[in-house]
Amino acid sequence: MSLLSVRGLQAGYGKVQVLFNGHIEVEPGELVGIVGPNGAGKSTFLGALAGSVKPSSGSIEFQGTSIRGKKPEDIVRLGLALVPEGRAIFTDLTVNENLLLGLTGRRDKSGSAKAIAEVTELFPVLASHRGHQAGLLSGGQQQQLAIARALVSEPKLLMLDEPSLGLSPTIIQDVFGVLNKIQKLGTAIIVVEQRAHLIMSIASRTLVIREGHVRATLSREDAKDETKLAAAYFGAGADHE
Repeated sequence: MSLLSVRGLQAGYGKVQVLFNGHIEVEPGELVGIVGPNGAGKSTFLGALAGSVKPSSGSIEFQGTSIRGKKPEDIVRLGLALVPEGRAIFTDLTVNENLLLGLTGRRDKSGSAKAIAEVTELFPVLASHRGHQAGLLSGGQQQQLAIARALVSEPKLLMLDEPSLGLSPTIIQDVFGVLNKIQKLGTAIIVVEQRAHLIMSIASRTLVIREGHVRATLSREDAKDETKLAAAYFGAGADHE
C-alpha cells in the first residue's frame, strides 16, 4: 500500500479553479519531485494535500485513510507536514521558540526533547543560534529552521514548496544534502522546485504539472534529455507519462 495516494484532485480559490487533475503515489521513504511553470498549480496541489486549500473533487488517501477535507492540524498529527513557500517562520520568536511550536503537531509529546535534539544535530547552525531571533537569521538558516520545525512533528511524509527560493547555490546544495539525509532516515519527501535538474537529480521520479494537470512523470535519466524535458515542461510536442 502506498503511503500517499491521490487521484483526480481538483482545487482552487473561490470560483477560480487552479488544479484540474492532480494525482500522485508516494511510497514510504521515497523522494518525489514536482516541477512546472509558474502558476501551473504546484503550490495549490501541496496546499490541498496539507488541508490549507479545500479540494472540490478527487481523493486523497494517506496510509489508506481518506484525509480529504480534514483540518491542517489534524493532517499534521497523522504524519504529513508542509514547509510552505516563504518558510512562514515566526520572525519575532527565537529559533528555539519556533521549534517548540512545531511540537504541537506531534502525536507523542513524550519524545519532544529528543526530537528537538535530533533536528538541531541535523542542522548544527540552529543549535548555535537557538536563542537568536529567527528574523535575524540568513535566508538559508531560516529555510533550515522551517524544515526543522516541520520535522519535530515526526512526519512520515514531508512536503516542501520551493525550498531553494532566494538561496545562494552553496546554501541550496546544503539544504538538498539535508533532504537526502532525511530521506535516508526513512521519511518520504515531496519537493516542489523550480530548478528541474536539481530535484530530478535526487528524486526517484518527478511529476510535471502544467496548466493544472499532471502532464508527465520523468525519471532521473530524463534530466539528461533536454528535448524530453522541454516537451514536458513547456508543452512542446505530445504529453506523456
